Amino acid sequence: MSTGTSRDQVAEVFGRALTTSMRWGAYAALGPAWLMALVSAVMAGGPEAWSAFGVLSASAATLALVVLRPSAWGSALHLVVGGVATYVVATLVLTAFPLPGFASTILVAVPWLVIILAGTPRTRSSIAVWWAVLSYLVGMVALGTAIAVAGLPWVVNLPATIAFALVLTVRVYDVRNLHSGRRQAAGLHRAQRVVREIAIRREFEARATARLHDTALNHLLALGGRGSGPLDPALRSAILHDLELIVGRDWSEEARDPGPSALQSAVSVAQRHGLEVRVSGTPEALDRLRPETSEALRDAIAQCLVNVADHSGAREAEVAVATDGDELTVAVVDDGSGFDPAGVPEDRLGIRASVRGRIEQVGGQVQLWSTPGVGTTVLLAVPGAGR
Repeated sequence: MSTGTSRDQVAEVFGRALTTSMRWGAYAALGPAWLMALVSAVMAGGPEAWSAFGVLSASAATLALVVLRPSAWGSALHLVVGGVATYVVATLVLTAFPLPGFASTILVAVPWLVIILAGTPRTRSSIAVWWAVLSYLVGMVALGTAIAVAGLPWVVNLPATIAFALVLTVRVYDVRNLHSGRRQAAGLHRAQRVVREIAIRREFEARATARLHDTALNHLLALGGRGSGPLDPALRSAILHDLELIVGRDWSEEARDPGPSALQSAVSVAQRHGLEVRVSGTPEALDRLRPETSEALRDAIAQCLVNVADHSGAREAEVAVATDGDELTVAVVDDGSGFDPAGVPEDRLGIRASVRGRIEQVGGQVQLWSTPGVGTTVLLAVPGAGR
């Protein structure tokens, strides 16, 4: 699985470049040997020279197959042909030059080098590592057999061994780098999932806090401040309405019940608290917002009006609605007692959770102006008015 990160891209490019460079190295080793075999066959003739030219040609053909049409069977065929070519070429060379240590030269190891460098189609896996080991073992058996046929003592072919060590080192590094990248990608995905879960949990906690403040806490304050006697009908109606919202449902979610428009719902809440509300501007614009934005704005306006009814001493408030491009603004204004915003304790939830928190969750902003003895203005701005 690709993570799309720069590390993955670099590793992928490195793997392709590694395979390409090694296969060009195989061609570079095979080309001169094939040309020498062709010249020898033409100049000297004889079945031995033509057999060397034939096996080197077959090795070149299977190498081209591996490069142009990568497949497991193509790589296996090239490995077999390369092993046979290693035996034939080594036998011919060692028979012609039965010198001690000659089996350690590159002349007898060209086909062997080719199968080591050619690799396998699955270049970025542990198979590539084991394929390099298998290629070395096949060549070693072929050369060892040729040495025995020539009656020479066993020696290690240094060019092939050095090439194998280099290929094995690079392959192991590439595979370990790939596995490390996958582990890091998995860790990154887990971290992203945890971050998303935390964000969702915080969002639901904020919704639950706002809903709790709007319902239970407000009603408890109202009940605690009214004294004994029967409940006021308006308060009773408000309590029953809010109980319908929180009983028998996941009340951490915003209510999505159909009914009056968003602004009418907010005004109805204020009227249940005994507040008269004047509406001006373009209130119908609220109902063109996205559902989640409309609901957040409705509940924030309702809480602003409840704050006016419960804390300002004013009996009237004004709600002014306006649109400017894609932005919708609502101003809630009262001429009540006002307050000092800087003096509001941090643990007070009214403006912070029920108003500012809701509006910011849908990408909006809240501004508040209030002066003791003058009144309060709360400006709510949300996007989506032009949709």
